[in-house]
Amino acid sequence: MPTDSTNVLIDFKKWILFNKQLSDYQNVFDLYKAVEQRKSHGKVELLLERNELDENLIIQQENYNEALELSSENISEFLAYLKEHYLANQDIDEWFLGKTEQKDRSTNLQTGNKQAVSNVAEFHAHPKEAVYFRFRVFFSVLIYLLALVPVLTSFTVSTTQGLFGIFTVVTVVLIFALFRRFVQGLFVGTIKGHSVKLSENQFPEVYKIVVNQCKSLGIKEVPEVLVSEGHFNAFVTKLARSKYLMLYSEVLETAQRGDFKILEFVIAHELGHIKRKHLSIEGWLFPSKFIPFLSSAHSRACEYTCDRLGYHQSPQGALEGIMVLAAGKNIYSKINLKQYLEDAQMEDSFWVWFSEKFLSHPHTFKRLLAIKNYSERGY
Repeated sequence: MPTDSTNVLIDFKKWILFNKQLSDYQNVFDLYKAVEQRKSHGKVELLLERNELDENLIIQQENYNEALELSSENISEFLAYLKEHYLANQDIDEWFLGKTEQKDRSTNLQTGNKQAVSNVAEFHAHPKEAVYFRFRVFFSVLIYLLALVPVLTSFTVSTTQGLFGIFTVVTVVLIFALFRRFVQGLFVGTIKGHSVKLSENQFPEVYKIVVNQCKSLGIKEVPEVLVSEGHFNAFVTKLARSKYLMLYSEVLETAQRGDFKILEFVIAHELGHIKRKHLSIEGWLFPSKFIPFLSSAHSRACEYTCDRLGYHQSPQGALEGIMVLAAGKNIYSKINLKQYLEDAQMEDSFWVWFSEKFLSHPHTFKRLLAIKNYSERGY
């Protein structure tokens, strides 16, 4: 507490102005809490002086040689001043939590990557996507041709039998197409019935990100954007020519404190599937699904590609967004990224490798490694 040699000020604005300790958010938090609760907090000591007319607070902050005397009538003004100039008028606990997460991210999520240029013109798709795509086209065409062989050979028997064969094939294809459309319609109807549609009047900040990224990526028609309750996830789907972008609530929650980097990455990743026409080609390549592991391998390569595209839109959001998948939105910032990647690579055993062959998405640590390598090499 103040000693005989301590200078005690009563002008709190002057005291704050020369208080270099307030450059640390922890000290701001301690000061606010001490005055708000009328008791010492952290590195702030507080003495309560009462007399017949008033109740004064004597505030002494560690490593600051001047104390502050606050009268009871100035306490609310002091807190309001701190809130306006240091907390951006946010709730103190929310502000402190946001600052702590920001510090954790800067400490734990550094990889030494070069700063990416947010320029889609420099974007490079993952090389395996084209390789697996060609394999899928080859096997799909082969299966289509094999399916036509019985029809074509039936013409050698009679024209009538040949025409009947063509009719049968066309009928089967139409039934399959109608069934697929029916299932897609049910799915889209279900998600629309349990979600909120985003627009210029509904979550306008999020909708604006989607619109701007569509322009940046050259997507002419903005998909219908929906949000629904759920864990950290998102996807795109289509029905006929209409496309839909579904964002689950935990994705939007990452932007509650005004930091949109993760949200921007997730949106760009999903729009990447539209940009790369991953939805459109899937129906035509359906026969290749009969080839073991090929379809899932192509899907994983597409995910790598969309991660890259998302990285161009939000470099830091790419790392943080994938880390949320690994550890959840509440503690991901406390994960030491370098250590996580080292541990994950040591655990890359046969079963880890083999289990991925059945998945449509790569293992999380491999996505992080891929983004890290892409940011350093650019290809």
